Amino acid sequence: STPAQNAFNKKLHKIINQSIGDTDGRGEDDTDASDVFRNDKFVISARVYTDGYYGGAHPLHSAVHINIDSKTGKPLKIKSLFSQQVQKKLAIACAVQLSDFLNMYEEDTPEKIFKAINQDYPNIIINQIKGSKNWQFKKSETSLLFNEYIIAPYVAGEQQCSFKNSFLAPLSKRPAFFK
Repeated sequence: STPAQNAFNKKLHKIINQSIGDTDGRGEDDTDASDVFRNDKFVISARVYTDGYYGGAHPLHSAVHINIDSKTGKPLKIKSLFSQQVQKKLAIACAVQLSDFLNMYEEDTPEKIFKAINQDYPNIIINQIKGSKNWQFKKSETSLLFNEYIIAPYVAGEQQCSFKNSFLAPLSKRPAFFK
C-alpha cells in the first residue's frame, strides 16, 4: 500500500466506526462506502454515505468525502488548489448554480445571489469550499456538495455545484491536477 492508500483506509475506518447522529446509542448507523471517484497520481477521492436511524419520519443522511493527496498521503487541502480569491469566485459561481433551486430572479447578478444566499445561510458556501470533505473530484468534473439541511430543506435533498475540470485548471495553483 502507498501512504495515500493507508491514509484513505484509516480515514474510512474512522468514519465507519463513528456515530454520526445520536451519541446516546438510541439509534443505529448504516454506512456504505461505495463510491470511489478518482484514484490517480494526484488524489484518492471517494464518498462515504451514512444513514442514521433515530426515530422520526426519515433517517439522518450524511455524506463525507475522503480526499487524500496521493503524493503526501495526507488529507487534500483546498488551499493547496485554490487561492482565497479563487475560492470566493467559486463561491459566487456556486451560488448562481444554487439560485435555480432558491427561485432567484434571472436578472440578479452573481454577487446579489451570493449575498442573498449568505443572508439565509451565513458564509455556508465559502465554508463548504474550504473543507475538502465537501468536494468530489472526478476525471472531468469536480463538485462541491451540501448535505441535506445545510443549504436547503430535507425534501430538496443533497445540493451541489459542479464545475468542469477544464474551467478549474486555469484557476488552480496546480493546473495539472484538473487535466
